[in-house]
Amino acid sequence: MVLRPQAAPPWRRPDPPTVTAVREQLRAQFPQLAALPIVRLGQGWDNTAWSVGPWVFRFPRREDTARLLARERIWLPQLAGVLPVAIPHPVFFGQPTEHCPWPFVGYRRLRGQTACSVSLTASQTRALAEAMGDALARLHARPVPDRLPRDEHGRTDPARVLAALQRRGVSEDIGALAASLQDTPRHRGAPVWTHGDLYARHLLLDEHRRLCGVIDWGDLHAGDPATDLSLGFMRFGGVDRQAFLAAYGPVDAATAARARLRALYCSVVLAALGEGTGDAELLSVGRSGLERVRR
Repeated sequence: MVLRPQAAPPWRRPDPPTVTAVREQLRAQFPQLAALPIVRLGQGWDNTAWSVGPWVFRFPRREDTARLLARERIWLPQLAGVLPVAIPHPVFFGQPTEHCPWPFVGYRRLRGQTACSVSLTASQTRALAEAMGDALARLHARPVPDRLPRDEHGRTDPARVLAALQRRGVSEDIGALAASLQDTPRHRGAPVWTHGDLYARHLLLDEHRRLCGVIDWGDLHAGDPATDLSLGFMRFGGVDRQAFLAAYGPVDAATAARARLRALYCSVVLAALGEGTGDAELLSVGRSGLERVRR
């Protein structure tokens, strides 16, 4: 077990809207979409996603998530064409109603399957590592606007991450690894454009298992590059991690250590979320991340 049981698991949220409620919202606000087939795609920590014909609609599960969707609406258009792969483009902006208490957003559905839902060969994994390293290098090199929100959560602050892990009651070996990284210097450099929540479910692969999209940008902010580089420690190991970092460019030891600590924390959270919600894919992502980050 990764965690001790918690009295009130944070993934317990209000029930998502029903398909009837979703259709009613579309009929009232976007009548041109009301006749399209509606299928629930899944439910995450922040949103419930619905397929509406060629569109995807995300409905927040709590008030602060609605603010994250608003952030996508403002900032994602400024990243159009920056990455060599597709990113979401918000098109429909729904208003809250009795059945859906927070604003919701619709996007053109991007092609591809999530990286946690398919198996990859060794060569495909290497190609994915290189493609993600290159994509992050491009993202982090883009000039940061003054108004882009900063990291308000201290995502790579060693002291805050270690405290969060201790509150979660992690196992002794995980706690020891985290403690070994507690003296890592905090990020002191200029902030960069940061996705903020990169893991396998937010990477889309095409029919050839090549990277074709990056989704779920609600945590977009100006912050520490280590936040995104944690993907290299959680998703890749050995020579694949080396390929990821080589494609990205020079990474100093302190940044790599913060990325590893962030990867450790994210793996713990994903494993707990997967276990608590019965999501086998997330549980696998978290557990495999813990195995890789220890190496």
